[in-house]
Amino acid sequence: MGSMSLRSTGSSRGLWFVMLLAVLAWVVRYHPPGQDLMVFDDDARQHVYWTARFQDPELFKEDLLTEFISSPIMDPPGYQLLYSLGTLFLDPLPFSQVLSLVLLLFSIWFLELWSRSMIAQPSGRFLLQMLFLFFSLYGSSGGFPRGFAFPLFIGFMASLKRGRAAWGALVMVLEALFYPPILLNTMAMAGIWVIGELKKRQGLRVWLSKSLFLAAGLGICLGILLLIYVWSDARVFGPQVSSQEAREMPEFWEGGRSPFFQESILGFLLFGRSGMGAEYVIGFALILGVMVLLGGVRIIRVPCEALNLLWTSLVIFAVAHMVLFRLHLPSRYTMYTLPLALMLIIGASTEPFLEATRGIWIRFRSTRLPAWLGSKWFWRGTLAVILLLYVWAQAELIVKVDTQVVALDRTQREMLEFLGSLPKDVLVAAYPLDADNIPLVSLRRVLANKELSLPYQLGYYKQVRERILDFFQAYYATQWEEIEQFVRKYGIAALVVNKTHFTPSFFQGRIYFEPFQSFAKQKVGKAEKEGFALLAPPTDKVCFQNSGFLVLCW
Repeated sequence: MGSMSLRSTGSSRGLWFVMLLAVLAWVVRYHPPGQDLMVFDDDARQHVYWTARFQDPELFKEDLLTEFISSPIMDPPGYQLLYSLGTLFLDPLPFSQVLSLVLLLFSIWFLELWSRSMIAQPSGRFLLQMLFLFFSLYGSSGGFPRGFAFPLFIGFMASLKRGRAAWGALVMVLEALFYPPILLNTMAMAGIWVIGELKKRQGLRVWLSKSLFLAAGLGICLGILLLIYVWSDARVFGPQVSSQEAREMPEFWEGGRSPFFQESILGFLLFGRSGMGAEYVIGFALILGVMVLLGGVRIIRVPCEALNLLWTSLVIFAVAHMVLFRLHLPSRYTMYTLPLALMLIIGASTEPFLEATRGIWIRFRSTRLPAWLGSKWFWRGTLAVILLLYVWAQAELIVKVDTQVVALDRTQREMLEFLGSLPKDVLVAAYPLDADNIPLVSLRRVLANKELSLPYQLGYYKQVRERILDFFQAYYATQWEEIEQFVRKYGIAALVVNKTHFTPSFFQGRIYFEPFQSFAKQKVGKAEKEGFALLAPPTDKVCFQNSGFLVLCW
């Protein structure tokens, strides 16, 4: 694969700067300076925790939640194989974070390879890579299946751009093994490429050879998908929810665990799980708007690949809605490709924009400015200050509002460390949001949590739903015997009590998602008059306590 090496691309200093910046951003995101926080990607609580079984098979035995999420339907075979190898050298969580950086760097490299023929000017490719870096880092980071979407898709497009159909076929197989949803976008772009190659009239034999490589790759992909979705253990978790069934479940509406449907048609088609991802592209649309405002509409350049990416993604999006949930969520087919297409348009339009606004820069430079403003040391110092400000902002501001990561403080870590000291086979019950962190950090089974209460497989979710209802029945019980019955029913060894969950301010807000919200509110209304049993537990049951949590053991 010599023609795709970094050396042969003649990579500019801009590419290396972006890659070094990616490393810096990765470091400060997971290790914010001066903060006593444990930071990790939100979805690690779904896709990473269970891979600890590769290191210790005694963990998570006979656990419904783990059996579900470790199914190849949820975590494909390639992902599982990679973690089985990676955890020989690193624990699952740090391995997932290192993998996140590796995938990001490969994505940037592949983007350089793909975009060189579309965007000849280094300035355009530099802006493209900068936009991609921060969009990917804050929008799709993490060493999870979805983290492979960008590097594999962009790698596929780079392969085809160089006429490497064999490499493209290999990438298609990798997509089936690591993140199958992106395969539909890839197939659409592959079809367009095959038609384009035929029009070049480079010889029927050459065209047929390339087409056969892609067809062979597609055939292997279909075989893999059959194994995963047809002959796997999907039957264990019951039928997939239908569109009609989902419409009747509060879990799929506003206030539910997995909101999908909306009253507004426009909102339904644009935003959230059902939409085409307007929240992901609005920033790029604003950038294009500013470019048009300052440079005129004539400066906009739309590469052919970007245009094809736009319309094929929207077609697949429409098909996914027509066979709703059979292709999982429609947004999966636009949330990566539409932003990527707009970034390509911005990158291709950068040089024309700079040319069109040259007069502004000339007038600026002609004004009387201090000589030191033209010094390279001034601009190097300015860059250093900007980077320091970014590091400070990440540590003090961004980490607190970044919805894609979890930041655990000392109080939470103390509770989790205690649970990790309990025997490996214990079953822990906790408020679903508190229970999210227990399997990943404490490596202990939980009765139910928010991350794994996915309502798409009805047989599985029926059991999880019952568990959560029973939990709130006991959590806000007025009689201690109700708690004991709950403990006996499920074999609970530890019950985590979050002290803030019994305060008036908490009760005034949302206790949990529907349909559990309504149920819990009824329980609270009654218990506030009679008293909560968990606020006065037997002293011999208390095995841990700090300022935020109480743990009861049996």
